[in-house]
Amino acid sequence: MRTTQAYYRKVRLIAEHYGKDPKYLTQKQVRSYIVHLKEVKRWAPSTTRQSVASLSMFYADMLGKKWNLWNVAVMRDKKRLPVVLSVGETRSIIANVALGRHKTPIRLMYCCGLRLDELVHLTVDDIEPARIAIRDGKGSKDRYVPLPSKMYAELVRYWKKHRNPQWIFPSSGRGDPLDPSKAMRVSTIPIGKSALSLALRKAVKKAGIRKKVTAHTLRHSYATHLLEQGVNLRQLQLYLGHEDIQTTTLYTHLTPFGEEQGMSHVETIDQLTR
Repeated sequence: MRTTQAYYRKVRLIAEHYGKDPKYLTQKQVRSYIVHLKEVKRWAPSTTRQSVASLSMFYADMLGKKWNLWNVAVMRDKKRLPVVLSVGETRSIIANVALGRHKTPIRLMYCCGLRLDELVHLTVDDIEPARIAIRDGKGSKDRYVPLPSKMYAELVRYWKKHRNPQWIFPSSGRGDPLDPSKAMRVSTIPIGKSALSLALRKAVKKAGIRKKVTAHTLRHSYATHLLEQGVNLRQLQLYLGHEDIQTTTLYTHLTPFGEEQGMSHVETIDQLTR
């Protein structure tokens, strides 16, 4: 219903733009309107594409117009580099997470580069001493992620406080229960993504960091910091669960890794000819 309303609204806007029934508009007028949205109104690519889809449905599907103009709106969303935290900023944010039941999952999200949805759905059977099994990750794919030994020990301590038979991070219920461990022990659902996101936002504010930080920022930071430590792209691709390594190469734009090593090799090449 909402999609249908949005489509009708987009057709109504072109009618208001020209002040006439849209079925009487010419191909040239519709094309000019689309260019107007892009260059004058400066609508976002996704919004413009939705408008073009609405107009295409109206003129091509409903009115049978065989116009060759819809490619005028082929627009790609701008590729923006993601926000990345420094190691110091990451440490400060985690240190400022108020509750222990939120701090450990947020720390794990960074230490293993997990997506928020992957994190909250971790079960007892997914955790091994040196790795985590991600079941049915993005694209319905499974993968293993290395788990630092100290992080494993922290997870064991965390679980022993609640001993939920299924979830590593069970929900403690709404609000602030008097006995969170007891509530977590009997919970049949995992911790809510919104609860962790809120805890993260509060920690970012308390740490005095002005960057726009989300749960996914921790994943971006994990990838960038590993590259800086010398982990190769192929290995990082496997850790992150990227289907295409081109997605992983994004992080090469976020780290100075390799510059010093590269300059050293250049100097060596120069010496070979002397």
